[in-house]
Amino acid sequence: MNLSSYRIRYSVAAMIIVPLFGRLALSGTGRETELFRYLIPMTVGAFAGYFIGKFKDSLVSKVKELKELNSTLLKSKKNLIKNIGYLNGLMDNSPAVIYIKNISGKYLTVNKSFQELFGVSNREIFNKDDSYLFSKKKCALFRKTDERVIKTGAPITIDEEVIHDGVIHNYLTVKFPFRNARDRIIGIGGISWDMSEYRKVEEQLKQAQKMETIGILAGGFAHDFNNALTGIMGAVSLMNFKKDSGDLSSKKLGTYLNIIEDSSQRASNIVKKLMGISRKHDLSLEPLDLNKILKNLINIFESSLDKTVVLEVEYNKESANVLADSVQLQQAILNVLVNAGHSMTFMRDNSAKSGGCLNVSIKSYKADRFFYLFNKIKMKKEFWQITVKDRGIGIDKSILSKIFNPFFTTKSKEEGTGLGLSITYNIIKQHSGFIDIESEKDVGTTVKLFIPSVRERKRNGT
Repeated sequence: MNLSSYRIRYSVAAMIIVPLFGRLALSGTGRETELFRYLIPMTVGAFAGYFIGKFKDSLVSKVKELKELNSTLLKSKKNLIKNIGYLNGLMDNSPAVIYIKNISGKYLTVNKSFQELFGVSNREIFNKDDSYLFSKKKCALFRKTDERVIKTGAPITIDEEVIHDGVIHNYLTVKFPFRNARDRIIGIGGISWDMSEYRKVEEQLKQAQKMETIGILAGGFAHDFNNALTGIMGAVSLMNFKKDSGDLSSKKLGTYLNIIEDSSQRASNIVKKLMGISRKHDLSLEPLDLNKILKNLINIFESSLDKTVVLEVEYNKESANVLADSVQLQQAILNVLVNAGHSMTFMRDNSAKSGGCLNVSIKSYKADRFFYLFNKIKMKKEFWQITVKDRGIGIDKSILSKIFNPFFTTKSKEEGTGLGLSITYNIIKQHSGFIDIESEKDVGTTVKLFIPSVRERKRNGT
């Protein structure tokens, strides 16, 4: 017989016996003591059975809840172990260098690529900071970017240089805030990709594209150089003729020598321009006037421009100062000019009229909040805007978004490699600038290059 049956019996007995006991006690028959001896244990037992039954039901319910909770916790633990396994597998099989630091900059965990690269184990690097692996100068740079992530609470993308086995490696690193379940920043995460080989290929492509541009301009250069040589050869020929006839006076000799000197200087300038465009070097920023840069390029570009194209240039009245790499910036602008010239000439259909007006201008531009809303670049208030507007064949809207892709071109394979605008985009981006292109099929294209003014760059400490 179970506890529930006893509880029912004792409860019923209590309901009958207790009132009966009360009546007997009041009748005064003298048999109360005998009744007490039987009735009190029965009454106490009845009440005890009732409360024990209630407690047992509650206990059974709680045990059931605990079992369900335990089962849920076991499932969660299995899922957690599985997810940790996935995360460790992802980290250790990634070729990228991955690490997590605490808020103080001490390493909590690193992946296999990190361990192999620096020759340390996870246990060895645990709770160590950057000074365990890097120089004081590098540690200060790394800590500065860590603090920036902690302060802003936003991820950042940076270029870093690290020396391995005496060789400089270029890394593209993304640092991001590491948060707990309450969304509080408790550390910094980092993922770094070795871009050294990519940078080498990029430089090779830039150099190849320079050679392509020089090849396009070669006709104009050859014409100018030939004119210079003609002046030299003509003067020498006249000197020989006058000498043989005995009519070579000092005055005439001076005139011929001046012609030779002027022609030689022109030839020398042509060679310098070619060398300036074609030479290979690392990015080197210096204060420059865009007016002077553009004038130099226009002199080069005009020589190769088809005679059906009318070039109109508007320089800024004041110095358009920027902090830039002269060679790379010239290459970027020249790429845009060459594309504009081609769009108005040989890229047209045979039935279409060649040429038109090509406008080039420099002006100051003050950016507003809408500019930064649509252009993901650093906050700079003042820019110099170089505008190149052609009346060429234009670009179809369906392919406009692809024009900065490497090797994408609207020209035939014999006429272009598709590197020009891709390299231009990267160069302008390296200068913290932006390119905007508007185009309409069979109407023309307007390219705007925005480059931060040197005053704004100095004020912002860049």
